[in-house]
Amino acid sequence: MRNRVAGGPVLRAGFTLIEVMVALGLFGLIALAGFTLLDGVIGARERLDGRLARTAELQRAMYLVSQDFESLDSGPLELSGTNLGFRRSSATAVGGSTSVQYRLIDGGLNRRVGDRAEQRLISGVTAVEWSFHVRGQGWSRQPPGPVPGGTVRGAEPRADAVALTVVLSDSPDGLEGRLRRVVQLPELP
Repeated sequence: MRNRVAGGPVLRAGFTLIEVMVALGLFGLIALAGFTLLDGVIGARERLDGRLARTAELQRAMYLVSQDFESLDSGPLELSGTNLGFRRSSATAVGGSTSVQYRLIDGGLNRRVGDRAEQRLISGVTAVEWSFHVRGQGWSRQPPGPVPGGTVRGAEPRADAVALTVVLSDSPDGLEGRLRRVVQLPELP
């Protein structure tokens, strides 16, 4: 299109090639910035979803640990390495109690109740530590009561609290380190 200004040169309407190239370059930079921002938001959401799932897994596990120990019956706590077994009260079990076992297997803390299949409570576990508190004696790595070989140590008091420490491995969700749960045990009648 040509426009003629009275007595002047012919003016052309439209854009020059340089103007179009600059506009395309700016549009490309804006698109790249938008893509980078969107990729960052999606990555943050995936990490957050992973952390939320891991936190929910840990909360469920600690809830079950608390429920099991708060229902502990009068039987002994049996510790073998990192495996802990005991009996807890159960309204549905024959005799009113059922066995519970916590074991570290293949990088996870597992729980078995009675003769049911093992349940993976926490994955990504590198170590499990149990400790037992006896009023007046403090914390110990061994539960009071029967010692190896079946002999009884004497009239030692029963533990009044149990602490579970789980060492979590480095994982993509960023939740690692030591998690400790202390549960006060019920008093015997």
